[in-house]
Amino acid sequence: MEVIQLNTPEADQNDADHRALPATTSRSERTLTLARDSDAVPSVFPREQRILGVLLSTCSVTECSATCVLGYVLHVLGAAAGAFWLFAVPNGAAKVAGMEEPNALLYVTSAMSALAQPAMIPVIAAARVSLRPGGALEDLDAGKVLISEQDAQTLSRWRWFLAAMSGLSVLVGLFCVVEGPLSPLGIMPPDAPVALRVTWVLVGLEFITFGPIALIGWFASMDTASRLCRDQAVEAVRAVSEADPTDDSAWKKSVEAPAMALRHKFEVLSDGWGDGLLGIGIFSWSSAAALLSSSMNQPLMAGLDAASQLEPGTWRITCFVFMVIFVFLPFLLAKDIADTSTWCSYLMAELNDARVNHGPESHLKIQWLETTLRQLVRLRRTLTLSQAT
Repeated sequence: MEVIQLNTPEADQNDADHRALPATTSRSERTLTLARDSDAVPSVFPREQRILGVLLSTCSVTECSATCVLGYVLHVLGAAAGAFWLFAVPNGAAKVAGMEEPNALLYVTSAMSALAQPAMIPVIAAARVSLRPGGALEDLDAGKVLISEQDAQTLSRWRWFLAAMSGLSVLVGLFCVVEGPLSPLGIMPPDAPVALRVTWVLVGLEFITFGPIALIGWFASMDTASRLCRDQAVEAVRAVSEADPTDDSAWKKSVEAPAMALRHKFEVLSDGWGDGLLGIGIFSWSSAAALLSSSMNQPLMAGLDAASQLEPGTWRITCFVFMVIFVFLPFLLAKDIADTSTWCSYLMAELNDARVNHGPESHLKIQWLETTLRQLVRLRRTLTLSQAT
């Protein structure tokens, strides 16, 4: 726990006025954030995200609970890919690797891979909920409210990076779609069973569709939403440090009203993107388990190296590297939300400082606001990202 000095003039004159705050954000970083102009530039609701929102749902705000044809196709694609991994891949992979029959580890690999495929469906559903007309991102006033210049620059860099990664995902998908049935590069053995070739095609279609939607749709919009909520939390912390709770009119206008609006913002953040984060967690850790069981499967690894004419151990190293990536991926994606959640704890700490600085007459007013905002230290219905106390 890090001890940070109060930001009020009274605190500078009183050595006892310190508070323990979560160490997720350092003192210098928190000070710099509070010093920035949080209303410097307009936020952005990118055009590609608006297009995705329309494609994934009906255009009518009154009927936006019904998915369009694309939404149904993506659901069927995820379920079909999972079914093929479960029932078709074990025998096909065993044949390619020169094994007489699938062993137990190969069945584990197929089961974990099968679980990972439909786990992307909640991500697509979250993208639809957040990006559709009248959806969660519009509810957070993306494209209307002002944010700090640094947040705007970071979002812009992420936007272009994720667009590039989406393009790469499409290219990988096209490669799988072509290599699976035709094998122009010889990676798919000539005697590979039809079921294995179909699985490659399905995986390729997932890369082409799920990849861009998850990257430039769900994740990019979640990053925007998280920064919008954090920006308002920063403003609330700053307002508490500057306001006098004994001044009833000023306190209600500058502190209570923005703080109560902040509660709604965090509920929208959780409801709009929480299910997608859960889906990414299941997808990543199921994929990691599948890769781990594959790397432990000596007959499979040796057979795939031989069939692909690669150096012994190549497939095992590849599986291990991607396993590590998938293990840590959900934590990396959730980091910004965890940082945003931490600012809710800073807000509660600032309210306590205001009580200390302004005496007993401010207690009841501050206690009412603290009780009302208590659930802001956690994001509802998400993975337990940051339970800061």
